[in-house]
Amino acid sequence: MASAKWAIGSVVLVVASLLCFNAAQAGGWSDTTESVSPEKKSPPPNLAGSWSGTGQDALFGATTVSLDITQRKSIIGGTFDVSGPNGGQEGTITNGTVNGNKGTVKFDLRAGKNCAPKATATLSNGNTTMTGSYFKNTKHCHANGTFTVNLAP
Repeated sequence: MASAKWAIGSVVLVVASLLCFNAAQAGGWSDTTESVSPEKKSPPPNLAGSWSGTGQDALFGATTVSLDITQRKSIIGGTFDVSGPNGGQEGTITNGTVNGNKGTVKFDLRAGKNCAPKATATLSNGNTTMTGSYFKNTKHCHANGTFTVNLAP
C-alpha cells in the first residue's frame, strides 16, 4: 500500500511539474529573455564656477548678472550680483538644486533677511547656458525678472 501511494504521489508530482512548465512556456517565459532594468537617473551636471550674462529686472531694468556657483552632488549654493544703471542687488544663492534628468535648476536669491526670490532655470548648450526667471512679491520683497548666463570657460 505504501508503494502504491508513493507511485501515485510521483505521478502527481511529474504531472504538476509538466503543467507548471507548460504554463510558463505559454506565458512567454524563456531562459533567453533579456531582463529590462529601470532607467537610471542621470548624474547632475557640474555647474560650479563663474556664470555671467544679462537680465531684465522689473525694478532695475536691463542688468548684468553674475553667479558664482558652488556645488556638492545635486546641491548648489554660492553668491549672485545683479546690477544695472537703476541699481542692483547682491546676496547668496541658497536652497539650490540641479536635476540632471530634466536639465533644470532651482534656487533662492537671498538678498536680505526677508527677501529670497525663487529662481528657476533650464540648462542648454551642453549645460553651459542657464536661462531662467525669478519672482517674489511680499511686503518686504518685490523682485521679478529674467536672466540668461553662461559658464565661464
